[in-house]
Formats: sequence, structure tokens, C-alpha cells
Amino acid sequence: MNPVVVGVLVSGAVFGLAVGGLVIYWLVPQRVSLHDALALDRTMLSASVLEQEALLTPAAPTTRNRWAAVARRLEDRLAGLRLTTPDEALALIEWARGRFLLTRVGLTLAAVLIGPLIWLLVTVAGASITFAVPQGLSLLLALGVWYGVGVWVTGQAAERKLEMREALISYLTLLALYKASGEGMLSALQQAATTSDAWTFRRIDARLAASLRAGLSPQAGLRQLGEELGISEIGDVADIAATASLQGAGVFTTLLARADALRSQMQSDAEAEAAGRSVQLGIPKVMLVMAGIGFLMYPLIIGIAG
Repeated sequence: MNPVVVGVLVSGAVFGLAVGGLVIYWLVPQRVSLHDALALDRTMLSASVLEQEALLTPAAPTTRNRWAAVARRLEDRLAGLRLTTPDEALALIEWARGRFLLTRVGLTLAAVLIGPLIWLLVTVAGASITFAVPQGLSLLLALGVWYGVGVWVTGQAAERKLEMREALISYLTLLALYKASGEGMLSALQQAATTSDAWTFRRIDARLAASLRAGLSPQAGLRQLGEELGISEIGDVADIAATASLQGAGVFTTLLARADALRSQMQSDAEAEAAGRSVQLGIPKVMLVMAGIGFLMYPLIIGIAG
């Protein structure tokens, strides 16, 4: 068999396996081993680990679980490498460090293989092309993919942070209403978190449940969640809940005041962002005016120069 054809088949198989493995990993939910779960010492688990367990998806069929196991092993190996990751953004979008690295490295390798595949296909077709041209383009594409994954994760995290801050306004209001109805602080925290099935409320509810299972106070769990997500307003909720026994009936007013302050702050941030975008919209106008002036001045400049 022609070596070029063999190379094309091998490269295509490697490329297909890489893309197929990533697609299967994204689409197939992971399954937790019952043996491994029972073997864990529950007292040594942190609240964040228990929260992830509470957010796990339903079990996948056994036939597809092998791909998830292979992906998990790859994640563990990549997570041990000294590569920088946006941990705060990953916590917001509920991605593990290994999953992020596997996605970034896998897509980058797939982009690197595009150049050799194009060269082999063109060569088999009988055309002549320098290997450096498609390989250089594939390397540039791989560089763009490497940074593009990070930009996508950062963008998704920014959107989720905004959603969480918006949800905190409703959560604070609900918490104040439950307290006004005579509920205790722990009961009010839990009932307010179960009011909605949005991911923001589910995240708070999962952290509260995980904190209780880990032997921590709900306030400590909320503080940890705020630090992990980089949202200080969650820590403010924990501080208000911690001082609820001292404030008594005044906690109702404190919760509503904090909700109003957060609403005003987000409105100010939105207005500032809108003003900044308005200023940015003036840049294309200036460029168009300068281009028009350049066209008008071109004949005069040519006449003077000639």
C-alpha cells in the first residue's frame, strides 16, 4: 500500500478518535462508582467536594462508562501538570481543572493535526504543496484554539457571575420574608434556596446541604462559596446570617437594605458599562471621518508631491 495513503488513514484515525473521545465525554454523564463512594471517609471531605456530589448528573449506561473512565484518568494526569488555570472561572461554570485542561489540550492537538491532514490529502490528490504552509497555518490555528478556550471560559464565568449577583437580590428578599414569618435562620436559608430551580439557587442549596453534611455551619459554607466564586456578596449574606441572633427583628431590615444596596450597585455598574460602550462606538465614527479626510486630501497631496 502507498505510504501516503497509510499516513492519511493513520492521521484520520487519530484525529477521529480525539474528536470522538471529546464529544463522548461532553455528551455522556459521568457515573460514580459505588465501591469507591463507600470507601471514602466522609468526615475528611470538604464542603466543596460534597457540593459537587450533590450536583452530579444521573448515572450513564455501563457500555458508555468506559469512555468516561478514560477521560477521568486523562483529567487526573493533566490536573497534576503545572499549567495555569482560571480556577475562579472554572468554579463558576462548574468545571473541574482536569476537564478544562483536557478540553484545551485535546482541541489544540486536533487543530495541530489539521495541517498534516490537509497536506496528505492534497498530496494524494496529485497536487504539489509545501508542508510548511499548512503546518504553519495549523499551528496558528492551534494557538488561537488554546487561547480561545480560555476566553470562552472567562466569558461564560462573567455571565454566570452576573446571574449569581442578580439571584442574590431575590435570595436576600426571600430570606427576609422567611425570617419575618418566624422561621429560624438555618430554616430560612434552606427554604429560600429551594424556592427556585435555577442553577444559582441550586448552587446555594447544594453548598448549604454540603456544609451540614461536612459538619460546618451554613455561614461558613456560604463564605467558602463566595471566596471560590469571587463574589463577595455571598459572604455578606453569611455575615448577616451569623449576626441574626444578635440583631433579632432588625435582621429583616438589614436583609432588605442589603438587597437594595446590591440592586443599586448593579444598576450603577450597568450604567457605567453602557456609558463606556457609548464612548467606544465613537471610535468607528472617528476612523470613518479620518478616512474621508484622507481621500479628500489625497489629490492635493499627490499634486504637491508631483
